[in-house]
Amino acid sequence: MNRSRVAHRSEEILEHVTDAYYAVESDWSIVYWNHAMELLSGVARDDACGVVLWDVLPDVDAEFDAAHRRAFDGEHPHSADPTYLFGQWVSPRLVPDGDCLGVFLHEVRDDQAALETTTRALTETEVALKRSQQQVNVLEGLLVNDVRNAMVEIRGTADLLVTELADETTRGDVETIVEWGDDVLALVDEVWPLLDVLTGVDDVEPHSVRLDDAVIDALTRTQAAFPETTITGIVPEDVTVVADDLLTDVVEALVTDAVAESYDPAPAVHVSVETDEQTATIVVDATHDSSVSPSSDDAERSPEAKSGSRLSQTSRPVENVAFGCLFAELAVDTYAGEMSVEHDARGRPQVVLTLPLAIDA
Repeated sequence: MNRSRVAHRSEEILEHVTDAYYAVESDWSIVYWNHAMELLSGVARDDACGVVLWDVLPDVDAEFDAAHRRAFDGEHPHSADPTYLFGQWVSPRLVPDGDCLGVFLHEVRDDQAALETTTRALTETEVALKRSQQQVNVLEGLLVNDVRNAMVEIRGTADLLVTELADETTRGDVETIVEWGDDVLALVDEVWPLLDVLTGVDDVEPHSVRLDDAVIDALTRTQAAFPETTITGIVPEDVTVVADDLLTDVVEALVTDAVAESYDPAPAVHVSVETDEQTATIVVDATHDSSVSPSSDDAERSPEAKSGSRLSQTSRPVENVAFGCLFAELAVDTYAGEMSVEHDARGRPQVVLTLPLAIDA
């Protein structure tokens, strides 16, 4: 059989296969476009051949594009992740041949494509959860072994000095250190059991949680802690998300951080919730004017302000300001959600929390 007959026979085979097939040269110009590819794309062979591939195909995802470019650099056939082309899921098989690349597109049923996509997402989530687990373990070790133990030593030493110092100003500074130590120890003791949950000690699995209950409870608790703050929220009813019993603490921590980061003595915080078919998005937005700084009047009203004290200009740790964004990010990872800090039209920061809706939502 001579070469022309082989080429003719190969073309006949490519015309009768059920997979869509096309071939491109190194400049991405199309040199072959079989009948199945015509049916898939709705583009006739004569209209496709000679045209640059990317001008014929609709917008493709980055992986599909990268797979083609990798194939030209390699020597062996390989498969790429399923992609969505012309309203159909297809699984690409790329076959390099010198300066030419042949691509088979095998039709993938919607349920199979969805299964493969879900499997990849679950694998990525598992990796993220393991990474978060390691981060929480490190944080727990830091709190227990370093911060708490060191603070116990500092507080104990300062407590002894209070009884031995005669100078009133110096004694006042040491008393302030003792108070700060109590605040830090209280904070560690508050975070510790929550870390036990995040590290799996209490073996709490994410489950369906009513979002309106969690957010309203968080706003109520934060309002009680900061009575001069205006806290408002718009939360739709009957929305359930994948989370756990810590969701209220997560929202409370974010709202508390928003209050603490505002220099306004009576800041306003607004929490809104929007939903789509798959997720619920919580936005925490606080009034924050960067041109305003703590005034001397604020310092005089502060219980820490002592005349002549070297610590009077130092911000005191606030007992209610806990873990904020750090704690929220760690918790949200266990829910397979996302957290980010964005900016509104005026450039003010907003914390955006995205959680997956529960299946029964």
